Order: sequence, then C-alpha cells, then structure tokens
Amino acid sequence: MKGICPITQKEDFIRKSHIYPKFMWKHLKNTGGSIFRNAANPTKELQNGEITNLLGEKAEQMFSQRELWFEKNLFTPYITNPIINNRFTYNTELYYFAISLLWRVLYINKHCVPQDLSLIVEEAIEDWRSFLNKEIDIPRYFYNIYIMPLDSVKMGLQPNIYDIDFYLLREFDTNIMTACFSKDIAVYCKFPRFCFWGQLRREDANVNYGIKINPKRGILNFKKYNVGSGIVRDYIINRINESAEIAEEISNKLSDKIQDTMVKRLKTNIENLRGSELGRLLLERDY
Repeated sequence: MKGICPITQKEDFIRKSHIYPKFMWKHLKNTGGSIFRNAANPTKELQNGEITNLLGEKAEQMFSQRELWFEKNLFTPYITNPIINNRFTYNTELYYFAISLLWRVLYINKHCVPQDLSLIVEEAIEDWRSFLNKEIDIPRYFYNIYIMPLDSVKMGLQPNIYDIDFYLLREFDTNIMTACFSKDIAVYCKFPRFCFWGQLRREDANVNYGIKINPKRGILNFKKYNVGSGIVRDYIINRINESAEIAEEISNKLSDKIQDTMVKRLKTNIENLRGSELGRLLLERDY
C-alpha cells in the first residue's frame, strides 16, 4: 500500500518490515529455534519474527544495506567463534545500523513511553530520522551510540544459568533506562549476543554503556572489554530477572492444549535440537 514513509517523509510503497532484522531470526532458527512468541500476545506463533508496516521502499533499501553489512562483517563472525573473532574494524555502516535499530524500536514504541520522557523521545526520533535520511552527517544532539557484547563471564555472572544464558543469547528486549541518582537517560536495544545503547541525556560520566561507536570508522576490541560494575550492569541483570518472571507468567497463561503442543513439538524435534544452542539450554542443563 502507499503511504508516507516516516524516514523520507515522502509518499512511497510501505513495506512490511522486521522490527528486528530478519537475519537475527534466521540465526535463532539455525541454532535450534522454530516457533517464536511475543510476550504481549503469547498465544500467537511467529515463524519469522515480528513484522509491521513501517518503511517505504527507499528507506527499506537503506536499512537493508546496513543490516547486510552488520550480519556479514560482525554478527556472524562473532557468534561463530567469539574467542577468535573478537576484534573488528568498522566504518560508518555500523553507526548507521545501530541508529536504524534504535530509531525503529523507539518510533514503534513512542506512544508507550512515560509522559515525562515523551519530549526527549520525540526529539531523538526526529534527530535520528534526519541522519538516517542523509539530511545531516551525524545526529545534531543524540550522537553518542554504544555497542556492548553480552557474555555472562564478561558481566561477572555465573555461566550455565538458564535464565541468564537464554536472555543473553536468544532474547530481544528494548526499553528506556532512567538512572535513579542522576539525570542519565538512554535507549536500550538488546538482541542475541549484543545490545546497543543510544544516549539521550548524560550527567554521570562513569556510566559504562559499552564501546562507543565512532560515526565514521574505528576498531572494536571485544576481547579486552568487560562490562564491569555500575548501573548498566545492574540494569541488565534486572532485565534478566524481569524476563524470567514474564516467562513464568506467560507459561501460566498458556492453555493446557498449547502447552501439550509445545511439549509434543519438543519431543518430535529432540534429535535435531541436540548439539544446538537451544538444545544445550533446554536439554543439557543440570541446573
């Protein structure tokens, strides 16, 4: 259908777009997944992740180009062998991709933010839109963007704990973090193995959002990076705990019929699951 693209602000054919890029869902399928569920509508099965009418064809092409770069040059090499592939040279494609993902989740959820944050969220959406549409070289105000590799050891968490591993390795999550003892505000966008932070307001210089992404080029050294202590680590741990609570609530809401179907599907595919990432989480844990 035709409509006004929120990026170009011109009439275009509006495409069905993945909120999170398709390659991320493909990765989950390749590592044991088959059916996905959204916490907001847990009874609905998703084959290929969440899709919504969002971008015009021109914007979709611009976003897809950067998604392909991230998948090929960083995501796939890192998840394939994070011990060997932990140092990456990047260019402006990484910065664009990070903002495209942060903009997407912020734009889609803008009506859900608290009233006291609505103004700064709208300002960030427009600033990032101008950058993504190539009207400006870098965002005017919200230009501090960070990437954080998520690993239980790097975070100082006990490995092989189901709730921790499942969240870090396989879940999607987004929210706006507001610090309790400062005026810091940041957009949090988490996907398998990584998260992006988009800084909206900063007061405490000691807040560790991860590795800052240069708008033009730079080097990421994940081997030397550690999350350390502080509000960001505490925030992610809190999100892990909240995710586990939500999963428990969803399980209680699912009918016996749906749960029986899920168990039957698991038993049918148990041999295919063995040796996969999801299989390790579900079948090989002794905790």
